Parts: sequence; C-alpha cells; structure tokens
Amino acid sequence: MRFIESRELAVVDIVLRFAAGSSLDGNLAGLAATTLYMLDQGADDLDAQGLATALEDLGAELGKQLDVDHASLSLRCLSAASVRAQALHLFMAVAARPRFEAAALDKIKRRLLSHLALVEQSPDRLLQRAVLNELFVDHPYGDYVNGSEAGVSALSVEHLRDFHQRAYSANNLEIAIVGDLSSNEARALADAISSALPQHWAAAALPPAPAPGATRRELTFPSAGTSIALALPLHLTPQHEDYPAVLLGCTVLGSGASSRLMEHLRQRRNLTYDIRVTPTLWQAGGLLTVRWEIAAHYAEASRQLVLAIIACFLEHGPTQAELERAVNQRAGALLLEAARNDQAAVLLAQHSQHGLPAGYLTDFIEQLRQVTPQQVRQALQRWIDVRGISFFSIGPRQAQQHLPDRPEV
Repeated sequence: MRFIESRELAVVDIVLRFAAGSSLDGNLAGLAATTLYMLDQGADDLDAQGLATALEDLGAELGKQLDVDHASLSLRCLSAASVRAQALHLFMAVAARPRFEAAALDKIKRRLLSHLALVEQSPDRLLQRAVLNELFVDHPYGDYVNGSEAGVSALSVEHLRDFHQRAYSANNLEIAIVGDLSSNEARALADAISSALPQHWAAAALPPAPAPGATRRELTFPSAGTSIALALPLHLTPQHEDYPAVLLGCTVLGSGASSRLMEHLRQRRNLTYDIRVTPTLWQAGGLLTVRWEIAAHYAEASRQLVLAIIACFLEHGPTQAELERAVNQRAGALLLEAARNDQAAVLLAQHSQHGLPAGYLTDFIEQLRQVTPQQVRQALQRWIDVRGISFFSIGPRQAQQHLPDRPEV
C-alpha cells in the first residue's frame, strides 16, 4: 500500500490497480474489459441503478480504467468517517462481490459491440490497431484492449466470475490512497479492502514482447487526409538509467508546440496541425510512436522528412535551451498531476506496480534536472535505430507529390 496524507481537502482518493489487463484475455478477446465494465452493474443486493444512486447520495465518485496490463478501480469520497465508511462498503462490494447477472451482461456486451463497430469507422483507432497487430504479433499486446466481436459475443457470466476470482485477487493488487486521513486509517482501509477480495492468485509475468524488424503497412480509408504512425519497439523500463534521458529526448523531438517536429512540419511548412512522439511503457515491452495527419498526397514525402529530422536529432542531440525547456515541461506536468489527489493516487499505484520506491517522483524530477544534452543523444542512439522504424498509414489512395517549397520568412 502506498499512501500520501493530504489535509487540504476533506476528500479521500483510493486506487485499486489489478494486474488484470487485456493481456490476460487469452482466447476470449474482451474478457478483461467486460469483467471491469460489469463490476458496477450490480453488487451485493444492489442493482446498477441502486448502486449509482447510493454513491450519488454520498457524493462519491467511482472510476474504471483498463490497459493491456492493468484494470483499475478508483473511489473519491468525503473523508468524514460516516460517509467514508459507507462509500468504502459500496466500493468493496463493487470490487469483491459483483453480481454478474445475465441481463446486465447482455447490456454491456451490446455496448461493447457497438463500440467495436465504431472502431471500424475510426481511422485513428484502426491505425493504432494495425500498429499493435504488426509489432506485437503472436503476443497478448497485439490484441485490441476492448476485445473483438467474436470474443465479446462468446462471453458468459461463468467466464466473468472465473476471471474475477483469479485476476481480482488481493495478491494481484496494488493499493494507493491519498487524502484527509492518517497513515493508520489508510492502512486499515487497505487491509479491509484486501481482506474482502479473493485471495492467493497472482498473474504470471508475460513473455517478453517481440522486437520485429521494420515493416510498412498502408490501409485505405475514405477520410479527408491520411493519418500516419511511425513505430518502433521500445523495451525500456522506468528503472533503467537511460529512461530520464530518453523521455526528455522524446519531449524535445515531439511534445508541444515548440518541439523539433512541430517546428519543421507546422511552423515552417504548415503541413499538419499536430505531430507527437509518445513513448509507451508496458510490463513486457513498450512502443515508441510518432503520429501525425497530413494531406494524402504528401504522406510519403512527410515520412521521409520526419525520418530525416529524427536521424539528424539522433546524430546531434538537443540544444541546452531545448533540454531545459523539456525538463520544465515534464517536471511541471508531473508536479501538476501530483498536486491533484486523484491523480497522485494513480501515480502512486503506477509506481508501486513498477516496483519503484516510495519517493520516486521527487527523485525522478531531480534526475531529469541532471540530464545533459550529450546523455540524451547517447541514450537515444542506444534505443532508437531509424532503420528499424515501421511505417503505418490510413487514408485515401492518391498519387504522391513532393513537399512544397518552404515559404520565405
């Protein structure tokens, strides 16, 4: 259990982070998502409406979140002892004693199937799915987090109950609490939650994600422009000594209006509204993506331009001014997150799941401030090989053209 005492607001935030993400779906794609979405559809003697009304009457908020590794439940409630006790009772019922009724399952399956149908009409989601399918082939990370039509359709109440008994175990859980209570009170809350949950089971470590070579995949879609993703496996962990430098390098290259890629593609050439570099770290491997949208006839030329900018950045690294701006950007974002109790609780749970020490946030910000431009350049050269970057696009098929000449300034 991770805990931060915060007395500014009479509020308590609790995050339960289970190793129960979509990577545990197995042959039933959508099992983890459906189980999570069913938790608040009835628990103990309350149906979905009764549960929602009881939480609303207490001014309590329940949240759910899913990724490939984790399923998270969160509770925000007032810290007054009587309100907190009632809200915690409802929260534990949702986490430990969901009803999993057939009628509710039918409703959730209809919602998920409608969502999956909408995915087929979203070029951005189709592009992301293509990236994962290609770079994580034959690995659990290669499947869409909300499953597939076939997988969701095949799910039964028994599937959900069995998954819940295993994956929502106290041994498969990290708890984070932030708010207006003492450490003893927080420990008592954590113990009560753990005792209410199924016991003993814990998820086994996933096999390492593959590291395939560069590939190219172009999807046709009747959109106004073309969405593009450059992607590269990035099997980096937050514990690695290169992580601060790689994160700052990605920030300089493609995060915010002043990034290198934004300067070249938007400010200088007005080719796109936004371009972003995103490192995504999961338990068994990760991914580095560069995403942008552009007029369809400039797709190939913009790919060549972006790769050239990345290659130049890898060779020379950032300037001192760029690095200082990136440090301020990252440190400021982290401090703003930590200043909100609900976000601080999420950060604590994430750090605990990664095995990071209790004071990691403070230490990490100091690590960012110590990074030099040379360290960024060297770290990026170790982790990014332009020859291994894969190209994905989705949009209309059009004859390709050279980029227009840069306008005179």
